[in-house]
Amino acid sequence: MTRRNRAKRDVAHDVSNEELRLRGELDRLRREVSRLKRDESNGGMEAADGAPGDGAGEMASLSKQVTELTETRQRLSRLYFNQVE
Repeated sequence: MTRRNRAKRDVAHDVSNEELRLRGELDRLRREVSRLKRDESNGGMEAADGAPGDGAGEMASLSKQVTELTETRQRLSRLYFNQVE
């Protein structure tokens, strides 16, 4: 391994606390979204029969979470590539 590659590899492993916190938050939100999707597909008919107004609010909430996840992923990508350079 050349000295140049070793230096790049060392820089890539240097992760800031902020990035670790954001990655943890991203993982937590992804799990929550997948859990909500799973719950919706399993009991979607029951929820629609029980409370007709909740579907629109829940959908708006999920859309907002997806937007936040996308922004967080883009921010993490920028952080990662800035550290690699």
